[in-house]
Amino acid sequence: MAVLKHIESQSKFYLRAFHRFGRLVHSVDTLLDFPEITRIHAVIEWLNEQWCINDLSKNGVWLNDKKISKNQNIPLKKGDNIRFSEVNNAVYQVICVDPPRDLLLPENASHEDVIFLEQYHFLPDNKQPEVIVFFDSQQHCWYYETMQDHLLTLMSDGQNLYIGGQGWCLFQAESTMQEKTVELKRQPNNNLEFIFSLSLDEELAELKIKKIKLH
Repeated sequence: MAVLKHIESQSKFYLRAFHRFGRLVHSVDTLLDFPEITRIHAVIEWLNEQWCINDLSKNGVWLNDKKISKNQNIPLKKGDNIRFSEVNNAVYQVICVDPPRDLLLPENASHEDVIFLEQYHFLPDNKQPEVIVFFDSQQHCWYYETMQDHLLTLMSDGQNLYIGGQGWCLFQAESTMQEKTVELKRQPNNNLEFIFSLSLDEELAELKIKKIKLH
């Protein structure tokens, strides 16, 4: 599970398998709200059994005080220092490069108190469980079942679960690994029109597919 630490505040946060950094609220996983940061500034991704960083910005990303090449996947290792801006000197250190895993993050607790999710979990413990949290491999989603009334509930990313007065939040780091790139093969009738729209700052792109009526 990859973990970054903000050097100045010593705060730590986990990375998703496809983790976006930038200032576009609701579209990034880590918000960097500085003028020199572009909307989708960089991505850290789990690729070929390693973590890589990719600079998608106009203003650059620095790895160990060296500006990295744009639009290239640069491997990361434990101890690397990352800066997303030359103006803002905030440094993020890579402190863990384990593969991505889904987690239960505790409310108001330390970094070490997280629960790394396996197939089944009995919470708060195996001796007197109140809730069973389990993964449905066919539907690729998490559920929890209460032991008292056997009520089954689908869990979504960011959902809170309260057990014995302790609050937990589901953090789905592996979910993006289920996504696949679909290859668009040539259609025999060739009756599709592809319309690309690009913003003036070249940061937002849109693709529309329109079916053409054949006469």
